[in-house]
Amino acid sequence: MQNIDTKKHMKAKTPAHMLPRKVRAEADQAAGIARASTKMQRVPPRKARLAADLIRGLKVEEASLQLMYSELKGGRLLKKTLDAAVANAEHRLQISRERLRVKEVLVNAGPILKRAKSKNKGGSVPVMKRTSHFTVVVAAEENV
Repeated sequence: MQNIDTKKHMKAKTPAHMLPRKVRAEADQAAGIARASTKMQRVPPRKARLAADLIRGLKVEEASLQLMYSELKGGRLLKKTLDAAVANAEHRLQISRERLRVKEVLVNAGPILKRAKSKNKGGSVPVMKRTSHFTVVVAAEENV
């Protein structure tokens, strides 16, 4: 197993998404945050961001209720990611669900599935089936 010097990465001010997974997990734990990500979800990012805007900055309990009762497909998928982030926080940081708050919600574009739809006179038009990547970061209320 490779020994990674975490201090070297911290001094260089490398963006978090570019750090090795193990180093990022240690940095997150030191900062008191937990994250979860879900990739390749078959919902357009533009529609999923509507659900993400509902929960940004809310307590986890309120955010979960918002997503449960929103009739958006993105909300249903984002709730699974939120629940995973909460489970990570409870397991790794030993913080109860009631003390957690949604710190950050990212919805990024994933790969596009390109299909064709037939039209009249032998023509066709492209159909873009867009996918999304979700990232949810939760933290204790005093860290937000």
